Amino acid sequence: MSSNRLIFSSACEILKYTLMSSPEGATMADTTKSVRPGWVDDELFPFESRFVEIDGHTVHYVDEGSGPTLLFLHGNPTWSFLWRDVIRALHDDFRCIALDYPGFGLSTPKPGYRYLPEEHADVVTEFVDALGLEGVTVVGQGWGGMIGLAAVQRRPDVFDRLVLANTWAWPVNGILHFEAFGRIIGGPPIRFLVRRLNLLVNAFIPTGHRRRKPTVAENDPLQPGAQHSRTPPGFRRAPRQGPRQPGLLRRGRGRAFRHRSPADTDRVG
Repeated sequence: MSSNRLIFSSACEILKYTLMSSPEGATMADTTKSVRPGWVDDELFPFESRFVEIDGHTVHYVDEGSGPTLLFLHGNPTWSFLWRDVIRALHDDFRCIALDYPGFGLSTPKPGYRYLPEEHADVVTEFVDALGLEGVTVVGQGWGGMIGLAAVQRRPDVFDRLVLANTWAWPVNGILHFEAFGRIIGGPPIRFLVRRLNLLVNAFIPTGHRRRKPTVAENDPLQPGAQHSRTPPGFRRAPRQGPRQPGLLRRGRGRAFRHRSPADTDRVG
């Protein structure tokens, strides 16, 4: 197995292991179907919950405001709740749509779903088709960046712009820290901690907040930890040819987003 494939496979394992579940062991989404559950804080998440059937999945989303369309794609291990403050700030001037991938947040996956990013990209593409969206700016964070780029490649006429944060879009073969991260995070000890102690939610998310830490109320929607155990197959490498839409690419802590090399990714713009 190539190093690039190993890294994506390891990350996919963590992606699935951190799916949220109820105390009884069923996924949170399994208990919601098409009804917003009582544990959702209406003050923190004051948006109408909507549901649409996509290829056997019940996909939850919010659709607030009017104007140019912004499609918000979350990363892992979060859901549309991640975008609540952004939606509040922008819904007066934009139509803000944020969905949950199957198995995340309030979306229910169909049986046999493997929770792979490429499958999430399939769902996002069909979601865009189902809602008849056009002139869309995709806003992707973390895994949402790659999932969004895949959707743009499949429906280039639907998307006008890209806003990507803390993500990447090129092969990472031979980059030591990426390969080490993939092996460590994908190894049995970390997988055990993720499944039993919800490590990503309880440790990684607070560490990623620079200005302030999440409150207990803000962290509650990501509890408790995942209970999934089946190892997913490897992630298929995406093609290098990138979309030509104008884009804003940013990394955390004020650093500009840098391409690894011109050979690995096209200029966006």
